[in-house]
Amino acid sequence: MDAPKNLGDQISDAVNDAINKQDFSALKETVGRAIDLASENISRGLAQAHEKAKEAPSQTRGAAGGNQAYVPPFQAQAERLARRQQTLAAKQANAQLQARYVSVTGQKVAGYAMAIGGGVLAAGFGATALGLGLGGAVSAIAGLQIGAVACGVFVIPSVILLGLGIARINLANTFKRFCGIIGPRSVVNVSELAQRSRLSVPKARAALDRMLRRGWFREGRLDASEECLMVTDEAYEQYQHARALLAEQRRTQAIEAKTKAALQAAEEKRRAEAGVTAKAQEVLDRGNAYLSAIRESNAAIPGAEITAKIDQIELVVQSIFERAQEHPEVIGDLTRLMDYYLPTTVKLLDAYEDLDAQPVQTDNIRESKRQIEDTLDTLSVAFEKLLDSVFRDTAWDVSTDISVLHTVLAQEGLTENPFEKSSDTPTLTLHP
Repeated sequence: MDAPKNLGDQISDAVNDAINKQDFSALKETVGRAIDLASENISRGLAQAHEKAKEAPSQTRGAAGGNQAYVPPFQAQAERLARRQQTLAAKQANAQLQARYVSVTGQKVAGYAMAIGGGVLAAGFGATALGLGLGGAVSAIAGLQIGAVACGVFVIPSVILLGLGIARINLANTFKRFCGIIGPRSVVNVSELAQRSRLSVPKARAALDRMLRRGWFREGRLDASEECLMVTDEAYEQYQHARALLAEQRRTQAIEAKTKAALQAAEEKRRAEAGVTAKAQEVLDRGNAYLSAIRESNAAIPGAEITAKIDQIELVVQSIFERAQEHPEVIGDLTRLMDYYLPTTVKLLDAYEDLDAQPVQTDNIRESKRQIEDTLDTLSVAFEKLLDSVFRDTAWDVSTDISVLHTVLAQEGLTENPFEKSSDTPTLTLHP
């Protein structure tokens, strides 16, 4: 501090001296030296401040272990700003939580007022009724007795008012406990609220219902099963969305189940039909094999008469198989054909072919051939009867259709009604 003071004194003295002597030639030199000296002092001060700043961390150790580092001013300011922002964020979060609920302080005050008022009134009316009743009983004054009864009547609503006040206070306290349990959550189970509030689930649910009806939860709602409480509209919208998705999923599952059942039924039907078709195809394959064998024997056996018999058998059997292909239900009627008639026919034709191929036709050979030809006639008749049996249903349907057609035509007057004959129609008499 001395250098700056001396410098000021020097400049002041130089100026005064120049004014007094009216000689300003030395003033410039004096001021220049003063400025140079000031610059040196400033540079020296900055260097010393810099050195002190470097030594500051080692010299500013705290009492708690001596490890407290030097904190630059800008860093301390940033930390204060961060703490301020955290405090502000906490206040905003708390404000958002408080915005979910209605303040029940007024409800508690009203409850206390109701309880105190009801208690005072009940005690007053009760004491008055008791006093008047005792006085009326002793003095037998009717007015005292009537007054006792009147005061006794007012005791009942006073007690009710007391009970309502206590109930309101308890509900407000339960509401605050619920809010503390919920905290920052948007959804909470009613069972959790009941357990942590030491209430039964029905009582907790009843309390929530009263709170919701009074609007204490600004956005609160219970789910459809009344098992979850949602305290925000956003949570309720998510619940509604999830519920819609669940309903859609259940509908989809129901449709899939019905579709699966229908497909399974169709698959079973297809398998059943495929089973019949496979069975019919098996019969047709065996039948075609027998027909091929019959055609080969027919080609190898000469003679017009035997060839005609084999042609007839081949034609009838082929017709039977074509019918079976169109109507698989007649397959059950072809058991004897497949198991006996056709194998026997093929064996007989093979034997006939062998006999006919012999170079010498003896009497026994000719007799055997004749017997085979007669047997082929019998088989041909059997095949024709079998063919007739597989067309039996069709024949019956045709006969029924023809009969109905004749009846309808007769009723329409388009032909003669066989049931109504005129008197001049000659009677047909059958003679034995």
